[in-house]
Amino acid sequence: MTQKLLQEEIEKSVSPEKYSNADVELFYKANTDRYAEKDEQGKVKRVPSFGEVKERVAQDFIQDKQEQAYQQLIERLMKAENVQIYEQKFQ
Repeated sequence: MTQKLLQEEIEKSVSPEKYSNADVELFYKANTDRYAEKDEQGKVKRVPSFGEVKERVAQDFIQDKQEQAYQQLIERLMKAENVQIYEQKFQ
């Protein structure tokens, strides 16, 4: 149930309609290495154009935005409830 509420909150804050094609293209330009075709040694053979990988870039962009929204939501909830994590207890 908690997971469902979190998912609904994230979906409300990150809807694909909020972002333009320019936002997605800017994300592509900042992350071209993610989409580059590489050989066995990891060297870049070819970087596909934005048009070739547009769908994949759009999915990655939205996923990235959802992860950011999730982090912000958790931080906001922790701050609101004054949650403290004692990291030294985990070591």
